[in-house]
Amino acid sequence: MKRLSFVLIALLLILVGFTGCSQLKGVVNQDRTLTIISGNTNGGSGEVSPEFGSHQYKSHQKVIVTATPDPGSLFAGWQGINGVLSEMSVVDPSKPSSWLDYKIDVAMDRDVTLTALFFRAFNLTINVNGSGTVRIQQVQGLSGLDETMFTGDISQNSASSHVYSDGEYVTFTVVPGSGATFTGWTWNGDMQQIDPQYLPLGQPFTGKMTIPLDPLTNTVTVYMDHNINLTANFASVK
Repeated sequence: MKRLSFVLIALLLILVGFTGCSQLKGVVNQDRTLTIISGNTNGGSGEVSPEFGSHQYKSHQKVIVTATPDPGSLFAGWQGINGVLSEMSVVDPSKPSSWLDYKIDVAMDRDVTLTALFFRAFNLTINVNGSGTVRIQQVQGLSGLDETMFTGDISQNSASSHVYSDGEYVTFTVVPGSGATFTGWTWNGDMQQIDPQYLPLGQPFTGKMTIPLDPLTNTVTVYMDHNINLTANFASVK
């Protein structure tokens, strides 16, 4: 009788274990949903892979998600369902800027909703004619991409073109080379600058007041709502 009881208990334990494993396996293998939404702003656009929409994956499966901006647009980062992606577990803690990466690894340990943000963009082309430098000092705007935009020097007798998101304020100044003087800007078409009193360098912008560009202005702030092409001219001092 005791032997029969032991056999029954053993069979019961095996049955419970089998059922528990099956349930655990069901949890591990259950489908998770990845939803990708387009967050185009001001006419910006782009594509993603997997494509926009909802996709099913196994729980804890790793999924590579990629964003590709269309010509004339910039990728402005990912947003998660509860805010920026940096608040989500899919981001590498050692790389807090991962939300700006074009390609990210998503761990499907839950349902995930991502928004791919794209901003319209414009080219700022600066040409340096003669012995001197144009120094792009500051970029300010609402896109959240200020720190990713180009700042730095454009050297003598060269040209440099960089992309800025729609609505960025870009401030640059001229630095004549040794034995040279700044003789003025040239450009094609109408050219407006921002009154610097409305945008003090290093301070949050408080407004926008556009005025015609004075060709002899050393420091210029422009508002990027169109493509801009400027040439800084320098001449030797005799």
